[in-house]
Parts: sequence; C-alpha cells; structure tokens
Amino acid sequence: MSNFSSELLYNLHWDRDYALDIIDTCQMILPFLTLTAIRPVIFYVLFKSPSFSSDIRWGYVANMMALFLHEFNFCFLYHLQLVTPFAAFYCEGPICRIGLPINILMVYMVFSMVASIPTFLYILLRMHYKIVSDTDTNFIFSRRTQFALVFFQSLILLINVIACAIFTEQSTNAEEMKKNPVLAWLTARGGTLMLF
Repeated sequence: MSNFSSELLYNLHWDRDYALDIIDTCQMILPFLTLTAIRPVIFYVLFKSPSFSSDIRWGYVANMMALFLHEFNFCFLYHLQLVTPFAAFYCEGPICRIGLPINILMVYMVFSMVASIPTFLYILLRMHYKIVSDTDTNFIFSRRTQFALVFFQSLILLINVIACAIFTEQSTNAEEMKKNPVLAWLTARGGTLMLF
C-alpha cells in the first residue's frame, strides 16, 4: 500500500495500492495450506484406499508432484501477475530479481505450467481403460495407444517450451513503455516487467 497520491489509467492504482500486496500474501499462504492440509489428505486416500490400482495410484503421485512444482514456481519463485490491459506479465519473485533473460524466465514458467498435463492425461486414459474394459464397446485404447497419446502430447508440449526459448522477446518499445507512469510503478518495485 505504497502511494495513494495519484490515479493511474485503467485503474492500475488499485493494483499498485492494494491488489499486488494482497495477491502476494495469498501466494505465500496458498502453498503452505495445500502442502499441510490438502496434499496429505490426497496421499492418505491414495495409499489407504484398496480400490486404486498401482498404475492409477502412481499416476496420481506424479500428477501431485507436478502440481506441487507448479505451486512452488508460481507462488514462491515467480509471484507472477498479469498486467491488463497490456500484453505483459510482472513477476517479483526471487527468480525474477536475479537478472535472468526473459526467454529463460518464460521457459521455466511454461515448463512448470505444462508439466502436469501429461500426468493428468495418463490418469484420464488409464481410468477410461479400466472403466470400459469390461464393456462391449469398441472405443477402447490399448496400452500402446495410451502411451503414444501421452508421448505425442508431451512432445507437443516440449515443442512449446522450446519455442518459448527461441521466440520470446520483449516488445520493440518495451523500454519506453516501462518509463510511462502507468507502468513505471511496477519497475520501481524491483521485479521484472515482461512486455510482449
């Protein structure tokens, strides 16, 4: 709640004076809440319930680990905020304050976003297989087909991560825009403002 003296276009003074501090506090509390309250319950159900087969159980474990990675990255390392109406992200976590190039920041961010997708698809396909295997439907995926689907989706997601490394760059007038009072307050906070 830093500076109440001036209003900004697009009501960004609300973000400056209130929202960013509130969101940062929530981002610090959320992982502790999920790590101490929600995740243990999920793991308890996974390992105490006899109805889960081992492939579903370990798929859920992999998915929970990927979701934990996502929470850790976004809530601790990044503290990422979308800056509307601009095509911009602002991040003020520790990883954004050490001077890494924007394409490296984006690669790590995108990887942590997509890491849980293949694990979720694996769980979905295995559960579909187990549900319809006792029916007379023709719409059933073999293990080989399931593996191929997860592999190709993972490959497409990996291509997206690589594309972020190659093609991510700031807007040509990013330095000018950062000096504009509408965005200068973000730069003054000490994080990284990514304008696309």
